[in-house]
Amino acid sequence: FQLLIAGVCIALVVVTMVTSVVPVLSAKGIDRTDAATLAGLVGITAIVGRLSVGALLDRMDGRIIAGVCVSLPLLGLLILLQMPGSISGAAIAILIFGLSLGAELDIVAYLTSRYFGRENFGFLFGTIGGFLGLATGNGPVILNAIYDATGSYDPGLWAAMPLCVISAL
Repeated sequence: FQLLIAGVCIALVVVTMVTSVVPVLSAKGIDRTDAATLAGLVGITAIVGRLSVGALLDRMDGRIIAGVCVSLPLLGLLILLQMPGSISGAAIAILIFGLSLGAELDIVAYLTSRYFGRENFGFLFGTIGGFLGLATGNGPVILNAIYDATGSYDPGLWAAMPLCVISAL
């Protein structure tokens, strides 16, 4: 159950930020063309995140790697909140979100197989994956509903921070 909650929380944050990055950056004062260009960094860093986390999981405690990877988006969220309009700040935040995006599913799969055994892997990972799908489908809707209600993405960004902490714990 803890792994399910952790996975859902981080998926809500990371996937929502990745899919909504252009409107969030635009609302923060960055030109849409620049925001779209910066959004392209996600793909590169997601691949780097996936490969580096895979290598690290072979060498270190997966719980520590998971804790670090799901805590990183806190920094990206703070950068977006504290440095509105900063292209370099936005680039760093996007790099962080991309790394976490690349790491999240690998970590969930690894921890599921490591701590719950291979005989339970299909059922457990399938169940967790279903809930991750719900989170990734609804996260952007929730963030944009917050924007529609308040005229700002800031409350949604602040609300995402405790989700990172819950996931890390």
